[in-house]
Amino acid sequence: MSLSRQRITLVTLGAGDMDRPRAFYEAWGWVPHAGSQPGVTFCQMNGPVLALFGRDHLAADGSLTLPPA
Repeated sequence: MSLSRQRITLVTLGAGDMDRPRAFYEAWGWVPHAGSQPGVTFCQMNGPVLALFGRDHLAADGSLTLPPA
């Protein structure tokens, strides 16, 4: 039996404060992708894409109700 090669193409992180993680990754030299929007920032890594979502946007996308922060 031959297994297919596994790879990760998208890593999604939720953040309560979008400014802090965006500044963190920009300090590493990662440039936000032009497709970024107010509720999500995309950064192209060496292959995969990092997606930073606002906590509320990510919960809404997954139809989840968040407890108070």
